[in-house]
Amino acid sequence: MNALLVDDDYFVVTALEKKIDWQSLHIEEVYTANNVAQAREIIRNHPVHILISDIDMPQGSGLELLAWIREENYNIQAIFLTNYADFNYAQKAIELQSFEYFLKPIEFDKLMLIIQKAVARAKEQQKNEKAIQEGYFWQKIKRKYASISGENWSTGASRSL
Repeated sequence: MNALLVDDDYFVVTALEKKIDWQSLHIEEVYTANNVAQAREIIRNHPVHILISDIDMPQGSGLELLAWIREENYNIQAIFLTNYADFNYAQKAIELQSFEYFLKPIEFDKLMLIIQKAVARAKEQQKNEKAIQEGYFWQKIKRKYASISGENWSTGASRSL
């Protein structure tokens, strides 16, 4: 699992990097970005499973970033950290299927629990995607084998008796 921290405040990013026990959360790599453009570049070039982002930033919002993530079909669990208890922000975050909306100041104990739940959901999502992929490949192999052997696996009948 990998995480991406996005905040225009360098000190917030640094505090998150240092005060969260990423290893205990099974997060292998923690990427950082100070704006939406940097975050998009990281997401394009690295697997990211957990996003922790500010909402209000000078060069684009965390909500715009999550909208782009959803449009591009990245499976990322998004946690918003914000100073704004604004209902419109929270409503938009829900519409974009964010995992959590968390108000600053950051309570690291609570944030750790939220990240832990997001990691569990990301793992479940990966497991489901793998099962779908394996089902697809199994069907493909069945069709290939059936065409080679002359068997119809759906009925159990054989063409070459």
